[in-house]
Amino acid sequence: MRKIIPVIFVFLLFIDNSITGSVVFVKTPFLNNIMSWLSYLGLGWIQALLSVLFILAGVFIMKDEKMAAAGKKAVYTVVAAGILSQVIKHIIGRPRPKVMDALGLTLGPSITPGFDAFPSGHATSAFAFAYALCSFYPWMRYPLYAYAVLVSISRIYVGAHFPSDVFAGMVLGIWTGRIVTTKGMDELKVMLRRYSIPVGIAVLSIFIFFYNLGSAGLFDVDEAVYAEATREMIVTGDWITPQYNFTNRYDKPVFFYWLMASAYKVFGVTEFAARFWSAMFGVALTLMCYYLLRWIGYPTWGAITSLIFATSLEVIVLSHASITDMTLTFFITSSLFCFFLGYTCNSRDTSLKEVSPVTVSGRWWYWGFYLSTALAVLTKGPVGVALPAVIIFIFLILRGQLIQTLKNMHLISGAIIFLAVALPWYVIEIWINGWEYIDAFFIKHNVTRFTGVVSGHKGPVYYFIPVILLAFFPWSAFLPQAIYNYFPRLKQKGYIESKDSVILFSVIWFLVIFIFFSISRTKLPGYIAPLAPALAIMVGRLWDGYLNPEGEYSGRGALKYSFIFLIIIGIVIAAGSGFLTTFLNDSDTMLKQFQEPVNWGRGFYYISAVIASGLFLFILALWQHQRKIALGIMSGMVIVVSCLLFSYVIPIADKYLQSTLRDYSRIAANQMDTTDNLVVYGINKPSILFYAKRPATILLSSQRDKLTEVIESSGIAYIISKSSGIEYLTGHPDFYILNEQRGYTLAVNKRPDWLK
Repeated sequence: MRKIIPVIFVFLLFIDNSITGSVVFVKTPFLNNIMSWLSYLGLGWIQALLSVLFILAGVFIMKDEKMAAAGKKAVYTVVAAGILSQVIKHIIGRPRPKVMDALGLTLGPSITPGFDAFPSGHATSAFAFAYALCSFYPWMRYPLYAYAVLVSISRIYVGAHFPSDVFAGMVLGIWTGRIVTTKGMDELKVMLRRYSIPVGIAVLSIFIFFYNLGSAGLFDVDEAVYAEATREMIVTGDWITPQYNFTNRYDKPVFFYWLMASAYKVFGVTEFAARFWSAMFGVALTLMCYYLLRWIGYPTWGAITSLIFATSLEVIVLSHASITDMTLTFFITSSLFCFFLGYTCNSRDTSLKEVSPVTVSGRWWYWGFYLSTALAVLTKGPVGVALPAVIIFIFLILRGQLIQTLKNMHLISGAIIFLAVALPWYVIEIWINGWEYIDAFFIKHNVTRFTGVVSGHKGPVYYFIPVILLAFFPWSAFLPQAIYNYFPRLKQKGYIESKDSVILFSVIWFLVIFIFFSISRTKLPGYIAPLAPALAIMVGRLWDGYLNPEGEYSGRGALKYSFIFLIIIGIVIAAGSGFLTTFLNDSDTMLKQFQEPVNWGRGFYYISAVIASGLFLFILALWQHQRKIALGIMSGMVIVVSCLLFSYVIPIADKYLQSTLRDYSRIAANQMDTTDNLVVYGINKPSILFYAKRPATILLSSQRDKLTEVIESSGIAYIISKSSGIEYLTGHPDFYILNEQRGYTLAVNKRPDWLK
């Protein structure tokens, strides 16, 4: 039964809107009254009151200890279910149906009324109450569960919840009832010890990666082009070849578009849905970092590693972006983790076998490696198999186990899995589009990106050194010492301890990705995201040894150079953040671009103050020998900085960079007929098409003659452009400016009635 619960839940997510929208067709005055009363009876305090009445009846009227005990269990269950549901409600922050209709979908921690739909508190308390009493009186299960089901239905009927909210409440209520009524305190303590760390990691990572996920609009170019191409995939029904502006787009394979389309189907075509899978993969990667190390016998190291990964700035930013980096990072990491666990199961190193509590056969882990690699190839192409292959090859060569491990890797069955998953789409795509696809994808977006510069994204060979220092602050400060300490182990032959094997694998992982993208001619900060788990593992090992009184880095001065480097980097970043606002506000470049004074608010000042305060408290904690508190301060500092970033800085950036284009797109779409033409001139802004929800005629700034031809044509054309790009049209008899703002212009070639 447990296995089908996720299936039912996902199915309900897909039909939530359909069921909620259909309720209106069955509403009658009679049902309105009945459902309102049922909804009222489902309030948590009413279940608690009924439970107290059971206690009173059992003690004073019936003199029945069983009845009194049932009432007590019911009170405990209802209270526990109520607390759990309220906590989850405000962590998830799902809007109620009417709020979603008005404001769209967002998810993430919220205490705002109306953003507390998931799960249904009424369904949770009703089913918890029913389960508790039925555990004492099985004969009551039919009326009690019927009552709970009717309460749940009433919440959908009155428009307070979606079906998936109610189903989640039912499951939570039954689960809470089962835990409270059947588990003793000793068993509960065992469960807490077993699950408290992974649950805590999951809750923390959900908060970090989903915080304000859908609050800002999509940013050009990459976020918007993926979101628009996926929208067009749904519109056209062409699930093979991605399209942008209804023209084939060959930049990336198809899997990321499929994932985003699934989120659109569940959550609607929104910013939150576009970014959903990036955030989910951020959560999954955090848990994977913990479980890899826990499964090979190092749970504390795993917990520290997951904390470091989740509080790395680049990971947080990429998890809030609708681009492929987190998806590729997830599948590359999954492939490498699966390989290492398979290697652990079959390793000749007895230490690995002794510490590993993994019971899954090495064959299954290797099959997971092949599957994950195939999905990485479907996400971004050959790099998805090339990077893991090089990392594993070097690791096995250094360990002297290449031939033996290859024999254990089930190459034939693995190749079948890899080809069955990765190959069919490529075959179909090449069959449909032939050389055009091969030239555009394999040659331009793979070979040429490595050997040449594409789209102007170039950088020196040391490009990623400052990127790593900033993107993975504060943990990047410990990276030099980690590499210095662990690099000599690359030369070790024969037997090594399990923790050294993990470290060796992580060092190779980090260096391969770092060197590969450093020598690549095309560079972007997000390219190195797949090395983040390796960095977290290496730095996590340093901190694990530092926090353990008997650890190899437990001495007072063991990490002193890293701490000094951290303070230096922190001061530079804090000072830079403080000066950045002044620079941006007073910048002539900003004034010229936006055609108005720019006010970036106090977000960067707050970030500067938090970093400075965090460094001070960190030093104070170290001075007082409070090492665990020092680690918590660094992690908390990054979490606060990320919240400030997505609460103050990103909204301002969205205002100046995107909001005008978004408004112009929607205004034009609302005014246009199906035969009218939307023209985007001299700018590469895919967000215009996403928010207009229609194709556009895209003209380069060099195509003035074509723009003039469109303006002078008999059809109606709405033009969105940079103001500076169309100044030459001022005074043209067929050119009417509707609005100018922040350096952009919305114009039309036929005078609208409201301008006459």
